[in-house]
Amino acid sequence: MVPGHPRPITLPPEKGAGAGPALASPHSASSNRRRRASNVMRMDEDEALARRAAGGDEAAFELLVRRHQEPAWRFALSLLGGAADAEEAVQEAFLRAHRGLGSFRGEASFRTWLFAICRRACADLRARQENVVPLERAPHAREAEQRVEDRIVIEQTLAVMPPEERSAFVLVDLLGFTREEAARIEETPASTLKSRLYRARDRLARALDVEGGMTDEV
Repeated sequence: MVPGHPRPITLPPEKGAGAGPALASPHSASSNRRRRASNVMRMDEDEALARRAAGGDEAAFELLVRRHQEPAWRFALSLLGGAADAEEAVQEAFLRAHRGLGSFRGEASFRTWLFAICRRACADLRARQENVVPLERAPHAREAEQRVEDRIVIEQTLAVMPPEERSAFVLVDLLGFTREEAARIEETPASTLKSRLYRARDRLARALDVEGGMTDEV
């Protein structure tokens, strides 16, 4: 297994894929649009696979796992901070999804439904722990290229960001969910999600501006 990559999900016997998370600049709007367009094209196919899986087609569910395991792990990592905890939560989320396929009605996309399950699995794991594990810190070594420097600043800013703002930013700007989908996953009004996303983007923009100013003075 490659370090930093989630292990393959193991389905329960009676029922039945990379590097770690890559953070993008909050200004990569074109990349987010392409990601959202790709998600829309796959939505109908995901729902068809979910229906087949609910009918007992394990190969269909395994394909859903391969499609969504890594982004689900990245989301869990942003909430829990440790790779092992994220892996455990995602494993539990897919097991819950597998058991609950009969309750999937297609009112939201399969991906939105799955990430809501993943968020709850993360919350349950966090509740079992005495303390919340902080996000893993990015390396502090200065890199030659601005893109790498920006990535470090983003990771550090996310590490100290309020959890609800971090989650909104990860869902919308890193994983490509729409605001409406993210609000469903967070089980919060769309207006609240919008405010959290605005505050998260503002924190990141100010952090990047400060870093840029420091670089210019060197």
